[in-house]
Amino acid sequence: MFECKYKFELEDSITSAKYVYKSQRRKKDVVIAVMLPILILVMVGLLVWDIVKGKNLIWDIVLLSALVVLQVLYLVIPLTIVRQQKKSYKKQNLAEMDQLAITIDNSGLCTEVLYKDGKEVAKSAHSLRALTSYIEDNKRLILVFNKIEFVCIRKDCLTGGLDKLKAYLEKCMRKTGKSKK
Repeated sequence: MFECKYKFELEDSITSAKYVYKSQRRKKDVVIAVMLPILILVMVGLLVWDIVKGKNLIWDIVLLSALVVLQVLYLVIPLTIVRQQKKSYKKQNLAEMDQLAITIDNSGLCTEVLYKDGKEVAKSAHSLRALTSYIEDNKRLILVFNKIEFVCIRKDCLTGGLDKLKAYLEKCMRKTGKSKK
């Protein structure tokens, strides 16, 4: 059994949400990230070509404007994630919570319990069969369930051993046919 108790902070929430967003990216997102700047350059070239030829520029300007707007939106999405997490953190009053306790047991269940003034306020449980990925950074181990929910485990507060936990998570992911990303 693995346990982790700590004060859940805004930084944990933002880091976890960014990872969940990045883990959802697919090949089409990479194609979009590469193709949009290329299409903008092509449209600028066509605009210059049409100016030299003296043709109608309305469609060129409309398409170029649309591509620029799409590029800006694509670049702004990660910033909106940070704002959403800040709002969610405040809305759920997580700053007022004393402690977050996470327990991962041998039956394949990850349980989160929020405490305020020593009393249980909220509780949620995730089956490790729904674990889609996890990532490790200097301070945290972030577990992602069903590609949208996360559990943030602080390494310095973990009991049961980090290496044993990672081996257990890999074992659970192998059973469900998923691999670490």
